Amino acid sequence: MKMLPAVAVAWLAMAGVAQAEPWSRSFVVDWLEPAFYYGGPEKDLLGPGTDCPAGTANAPPYQKVLMSTGWRKQEYLKFYEDAENHGDFLRILRFREPNYEDVWANPTAAPDLGGLPPVSGNIGYGFDLDGRVKPTDFTSPEGAKGIDNNYYRATGCWVSYRAPAYNGERPLSNNGHMRDGMYTIVVVVSGNQSPDQDDDARLAIYQSKDRIMKDSNGQVAPDASFSVLPLMRNQSLLKVKVRKGVVETTAPQAIRMRDEAWNMGSPDQIELTGGMLRLDLKPGGGFEGYFGGYRDWRVLYKRQSASARDTETLRGIDLPSFYYQLERYADGDPDPATGKNRRISVAYRLRATPAFVLTPDYKEMVTVARLFDGAPAAVKAKAP
Repeated sequence: MKMLPAVAVAWLAMAGVAQAEPWSRSFVVDWLEPAFYYGGPEKDLLGPGTDCPAGTANAPPYQKVLMSTGWRKQEYLKFYEDAENHGDFLRILRFREPNYEDVWANPTAAPDLGGLPPVSGNIGYGFDLDGRVKPTDFTSPEGAKGIDNNYYRATGCWVSYRAPAYNGERPLSNNGHMRDGMYTIVVVVSGNQSPDQDDDARLAIYQSKDRIMKDSNGQVAPDASFSVLPLMRNQSLLKVKVRKGVVETTAPQAIRMRDEAWNMGSPDQIELTGGMLRLDLKPGGGFEGYFGGYRDWRVLYKRQSASARDTETLRGIDLPSFYYQLERYADGDPDPATGKNRRISVAYRLRATPAFVLTPDYKEMVTVARLFDGAPAAVKAKAP
């Protein structure tokens, strides 16, 4: 990765007068997190608030967790209370069913302990994904009705995420890993009318081969260059319109991109159906906004179970209860056979810094939003 000459940034400038000619702007994502609204006290992230009247969710007592299936005797608990037996405690926490079933991998082997109260407030971020205003929907802080974000409803009182924007414990960790090189996400917006008004623009989201570059303050440095990783599963090409510095999707579309992560074992793809996006372009060249859609709730469970021991022992969330909670609040894509919803509405907060996006071979800048398929020719030939 290298810095491009300062004179090259001129192409990023917003046109003073609308002109019908090709234009583009490029970015590197410096923040990605679930879009959760925080309605609690400013200096007490655990206290009650309009979002969570009972405060941050507490874990069921481990005694209740271990005894939930009824096959252990009460006196066994004393053994697990002994610090010298902590390894045995962690083992039995995972394999806590009568036949030592792995309840993290097979959560339905354990009962729902109800240890994860939902958000009961009515303020939330996201989009009206289904075109209806329902009693269970949220209202945005700006007053928009019908906001669908049931992932927030199901998990917004969780200690890992309950905090003001950009301050949650889990998002701080995940974005720290991103900034330290675990993964990089870049965005290109282009059109043929004007960067201030274009009704037929395109927005592409890519994963990059290159690590994020930081400035002297430890923040993501602007105007660095990043080459596209031609990985189709983490790419999107969206139809958007641009009006006075706001980029919006023109209709619900599929969105695929690299997911936030805290370890390499987590599923690495966000895959949304009925996706929508709204970004505010900043005068300094970056953007800030949201995207959302419907996501497979089982993948959201799998992401959490990849670090299940920390989830249960450090963050106080009973994983089987988390599984049942996601299933309970799933609100999209009903199974034709069972009628059960297979997806849950979600929204994410996205922020980015100006950058230069290069083709996979580093030979030229990407000034037209498009897809890059890195599959070998033989594989492409066999594709339907």
